[in-house]
Amino acid sequence: MEKAQAEKGKELLEAVRESIAETGTIMDEILKNILEAADKLRFTQDRETFEGVGELVTNLQHLFEYVSSLKEGVALLGKYGYELDDKVFERWDEAAGHLEEIASAFERKDWVYAADVMEYELHPLLSEGVKGLKAAAESMREL
Repeated sequence: MEKAQAEKGKELLEAVRESIAETGTIMDEILKNILEAADKLRFTQDRETFEGVGELVTNLQHLFEYVSSLKEGVALLGKYGYELDDKVFERWDEAAGHLEEIASAFERKDWVYAADVMEYELHPLLSEGVKGLKAAAESMREL
């Protein structure tokens, strides 16, 4: 029975690690898109800009859902004896609050503030979050 549990834990660990590795490029692309969207939003408030920001927001929502699932997977790994530092998710939790700020700025049509939050608040937190996830995936190789 213990061997089967250990095998399940090992499979979950590998699935989490591979998942992070496979989505790393997507996360990097979203980070790049945040900066591009912020820049466009400051200078051009046209249909193309708003469609791009809308697509970015959708991608961010999916990314946060993914990270939430990862968080659950990491918590479950603890039950299999793999103790991983869940501090890797702190930046993601902080960043989630800034999405509400951006939405509020959009409601007020304060494009510059929305762009500033995207570039100076959201982007740095997500950058740290992405680096943390990638570092966690690398440390999982050693377990």
